Formats: sequence, C-alpha cells, structure tokens
Amino acid sequence: MNLFRSLSPSRSLTAQVALVLLVPIILLLALHGWIRLEMRRADLHGTAVRSLNNLGSVVGASLNAFLDERGLDALGDLTDDLSGAEQLSGLLVYDDHGRLVQRSAPVAALAPLVAPLARAALVAPRPFTRVVTARDGVDHLVRVVPLRADRGPLRGVVALVRDLSSVDDRLAQFTREITALGLALGAILSAITLGGLQRAVIQPIKALAGHAERVAAGSLDEVVDVGRRDEVGRLALAFDRMLRSLRATRRDLEAQHEATRALERRLQHAQRLALIGQLSATVAHQVGSPLNVVLGRARYAIQQGVHEPRVERHLREIEAGAVQISLVIESLLSHARRVRGRTEPVDLGALARSTTRFLEAECEAQGVRMTVEAADGVVVEGSRPELEQVMLNLLVNAIQAQPAGGAIAVQVRAAVVDDQTLSEFSVDDAGPGVPEAQRSRVFEAFYTTKAAEGTGLGLSISDEMVRRHGGSIRVEDSPLGGARFVVRLPRSGREEKGAP
Repeated sequence: MNLFRSLSPSRSLTAQVALVLLVPIILLLALHGWIRLEMRRADLHGTAVRSLNNLGSVVGASLNAFLDERGLDALGDLTDDLSGAEQLSGLLVYDDHGRLVQRSAPVAALAPLVAPLARAALVAPRPFTRVVTARDGVDHLVRVVPLRADRGPLRGVVALVRDLSSVDDRLAQFTREITALGLALGAILSAITLGGLQRAVIQPIKALAGHAERVAAGSLDEVVDVGRRDEVGRLALAFDRMLRSLRATRRDLEAQHEATRALERRLQHAQRLALIGQLSATVAHQVGSPLNVVLGRARYAIQQGVHEPRVERHLREIEAGAVQISLVIESLLSHARRVRGRTEPVDLGALARSTTRFLEAECEAQGVRMTVEAADGVVVEGSRPELEQVMLNLLVNAIQAQPAGGAIAVQVRAAVVDDQTLSEFSVDDAGPGVPEAQRSRVFEAFYTTKAAEGTGLGLSISDEMVRRHGGSIRVEDSPLGGARFVVRLPRSGREEKGAP
C-alpha cells in the first residue's frame, strides 16, 4: 500500500493501473518460482539421502561379511574399491573407540568433521545421516553405519560421504530455467493485461475526460455514449444524465433569472404603491377634521328643519357621503391607533363559533369546509370588537386563499409557554401557504400577497390590535398544507365565559 500511496499524482492512469495489476502478478510468479525451487531442492536432497541410505545398507552388510573373516586393517583395498561407487565420494572407517583406521583419499580432509558423528554412532541404536560443510563451503552428505556381527560386539563405524555439489548444480540449472519461464510468462501476461486495460478502461476514460474538458469549457451539448454495459458504460450513462440535468438546470436558471427581473419590477411597483398608501393615510388624516365639520353642519341643518324637500334631499346625500368617507378614513387610520377600547371578559370559544357562523354562507359559496374545535373556559380580558375583527380578518384571508375550495380549521385552547398559561386560537387553511421568505413581512402595512385584490392592511391592523392586548401573532406551516396563523393572548384572571 505504501508503494501505491507514493505514486506521483502526475503519473498517468495507465501506469498506475498497470502497477496495481502487474505488481501482484509479478509477486505471484516470483512466489510460484520460489515454491517450485524449494520443492525441487527438497526432492533432490531427499533423493540423495535415500540413495545414500540404500548404499549405506549395502556397504554395511558387505563390510560386516568381510569382517567376519578379517580385521579392520585389511579394509584398505576394499575401501578404495567401494569409493568408486556411483554418487559416492569416499569412505571413512573408525574402530570401536572412534579412531580413524581407514579413509579414501578424496574425503581425507573431512575426517575431523566426521569423527564426532562416528563417536555418536558408537552409542546410536541405528544408522543416521547428516550434512557437513567443508572448509571450502561445499556441503557433503554423510551416512554413518555401525559395524557389528550378528548379535555380536561392535567392531567399528563406516561413514559414507557424498558430495552435494552436483545437487547444487542441478538446482542452479533449474533456477535458470524457471526464471526464464517466469520472465516469459510475465511478459506475456503483462502484454495481455496492458492491451486489455487500454481497450477496456483507458480509452473509454480518455473519451469521458475529453467530454468533461469540453463541458468545463462551457459546452453542455455533449452526447456521451461509449456503447458499453459494464461499469465504464454506467459511468458514461451517469455522465450523460448529469449533462442532461445541467442543461435542464441552465434552462431553469435562465427562467429564474427572468422571474427575478420580473419580481424586481413588481417590487419597484409595490414600493410606489406603498408610498402612495402612506400618502393616502396622511391625506385621510388631514381630511378627517374638515369632514367632521361638514358632517356636523349637515346634520345641524337637517335638525333645524328644512322647508324645501329638494334642499333636505341634498343635505341627506351630503350626510350619507360624509358618513361613507368617515368609514373609509376610520379604516385607514385604524392602523395608527394605539388606545384600546373598552375591555371585558371575552370567551374566545364563543367568539370563534359566532364568527364562523357569520362566514358560513361565504364558505359554502366557495366550497370551503370549516371546522371549529374550541375548549371551554378560554377567556381573555380585551376588546370584543377588536378581537372579533382579528379573527374575522384571519378567516377571510383563509377563505380567499382557497378560491377553488379547501378546508379551514379553527382551534381555541389554553397553551403553556415558558411556564406561563396563555389563551390561544389558531386558523389553519389548505391554501398555498406563506413562503418562509415572506413571513417576516406579511404584518407590514400595505404589504400584500394578493396583488391588486388586497390593500395590505388587514394583517397589519390585526397585529397591532393583538399587540395592544399584550399578545402576539405568528405564521407557520399548517398540517393541512397551507398556512397557520396563531394568536396568543394573556389569559383573564376571571375563569368565566364572556357573552357569546
């Protein structure tokens, strides 16, 4: 793993994948060669040991038969004759005290190394084989065989020596052969691997890289198809899907940009309307005083009596027009009021039921289903007309948000917030809801989401009235899918129901 992590980031993908694939192949070939070499070594060594052991049995039997008639001193010629046996380097003969009595010339130098083995054989129950290394570094195989007559005393020990250099030569030859075979096989596997890798992975990835570079340059009209059904084909298919998604996203962004420009134009228009609305409120305030004078004079004239019917009719028309203008002015100025009217205990549940009954006909006309869930004893101290106007504004807004039919749910209950018991009523609708970005502005004066159909004063006036009662109003998502307006008010100290 350290080898792969140390690769330069600039190294090509071909080189990296080739290393990842070829290094294990080379390691496996090397491991296979080493295992074959060790097996061959063990096989040659085992063959040499078995051959020497068999030869030792024959030589031991021959020497025992010879010693039945003669002594160890007469073994000189026989020792030389036996040393010429195939794969046998020479013999060393020791007496029953471990002293060397006969030796073959080729192995005379090994006598000091074999002597400890001969002494060990004097007390060993059976023959054994050992490997000794001469001073020149050559290994020799030694078979030590005790010499004794049948059930007789020990006569001595004979050591048969075999030179293992021939085994090493054969191992060296085998090593060269298996190395050449491994190199040839490695070259063939490498060529096959690199060729397949080039066709199966590198060329398709180069094609994908070319597409990616052109996309990075701004061209989203690329068509990616490598004609494959494997992982590379799946990658190309995913890349093609990404391009289609990018093209769709670009079209959406262009549409959103156009919508943003249109929104900016609408906001500029809304700002102008807001300015006109503020000026209208100022003008209405200034007109209110002289209008009261006109209304008062008209009523005074009517009370004094007018003898001509035509003049009386004109005065009546002046009175009616002034009253209508006063109502309009009152609506414009209600948002600026800061003084709460006469207060009384108001049962929110009873108020909700009476207000919804007032709107039943309009709900039926628009196909809106309205339900009321009101707990008993939820009483607040406040102005009944103002609270009724707040509830009416919220219900009317909910109906208008569902012109094609829907549902409205009104709930009145007690709520515990920060260890404080409050009275709460909420209005849920199944309309489009209020987007998160607009919730902070829906209570601003002259801000409306109804375009030309609304004045933007209803929620602003409702918010002001709720604040005058010491409460709060907020908008959130509704379980019905639309908007939920929640009004929380301080609970009355008197747990009694107000007049319905």
